Amino acid sequence: AGFFVEPSSEVKVGETFDIPVTVMIKSGQSVAGSFEFTYPSDLLDIGCEGIFKEVDSAFNINGNDLSVFKNYSCGEGKVSWQFAGLCDETCSNALSPRAAIDIAKIRFIPKQPGKVTLNFTSFDIIDLETQADLIEEGHNAAFTIVEAVSSEKCGDGKLDGVESCDDDNIADNDGCSAACQVEPGWTC
Repeated sequence: AGFFVEPSSEVKVGETFDIPVTVMIKSGQSVAGSFEFTYPSDLLDIGCEGIFKEVDSAFNINGNDLSVFKNYSCGEGKVSWQFAGLCDETCSNALSPRAAIDIAKIRFIPKQPGKVTLNFTSFDIIDLETQADLIEEGHNAAFTIVEAVSSEKCGDGKLDGVESCDDDNIADNDGCSAACQVEPGWTC
């Protein structure tokens, strides 16, 4: 369970990418789970707007929302996620006998070059019927952020390439991040 990223992965500054958090569960299994991981906030901006999209899909069968609890927090170098879902016979019929399910998808926006490790500080998925912990350990992720080779430059006031905004500076918390991406709660 956890992140699955190629060990030699490289991403470019300003190049938005998503990494799913994946677990194996059995068909018909009611589960409660939580995870927490840290990330270097000086190197990455993070987006958690769609963090429950994957698990909502897995636990919403024929219009029946089988989730009973959802909570998360994102920012300042840490992501925390909690979920509980009850599976019934419709869930049993919809899922394969044992399936890898992306329970969350985290969006990352590299701000500057450097080596990144995403470290799980906790990761638990519990079978609510048997109380068995389904996770032995969380797979961490590591990748390198490299400088984008381009004449386009974030913070130059010109909207280029993968930029969703460029406010002529590289400051965070002003609506347009240091990676020239619109920050949560702002629109351009």
